[in-house]
Amino acid sequence: LALVRECLAVNRPGVYQIQAAVNAVHTTARTSADTDWAQIAALYAQLLAISPSPVVALNRAVAISELDGPAVGLAAVDQLALDTYHPWHVTRAELLRRLDRPADARAAYDAGDTTARSVGSPRPPTTTGSPSSSGWRSISTAAMNWSRSTCSTQDVGPLTGPVPAVPLGLPG
Repeated sequence: LALVRECLAVNRPGVYQIQAAVNAVHTTARTSADTDWAQIAALYAQLLAISPSPVVALNRAVAISELDGPAVGLAAVDQLALDTYHPWHVTRAELLRRLDRPADARAAYDAGDTTARSVGSPRPPTTTGSPSSSGWRSISTAAMNWSRSTCSTQDVGPLTGPVPAVPLGLPG
């Protein structure tokens, strides 16, 4: 955390510093309920400002759903053009499940499974029964494992403009 704080103290964090800050907030929370979702949402908003992508917007939508509920999160998710991205379907499915829409949730899980198979990526680990109320950690793990196996990381290069100031209160 000290290194993350040091990088953020100059008030010009880059993509990797913001991602490290998101990770720090997640890893210092003992449970999903203990996670500072407002901080996570603020960090993703800042990341969107310097490196906009629909995947970052999806991650922010997850944080927003924790703050404002699954209906608000689903509305944000449904605005994203990510229907060929497996984690988008899984996120939709979890939000639909939380909204007590089991048929729609099952269809979204099935669409995610079909999408994962169509791109030749490995299927995420399965669980027995329904995802738990703290399902984001399992969803995140499955999404990260899927991403690691199918995506490569590239350097995004130097920043090309001012970064909007967002309070970055890291835990501890």
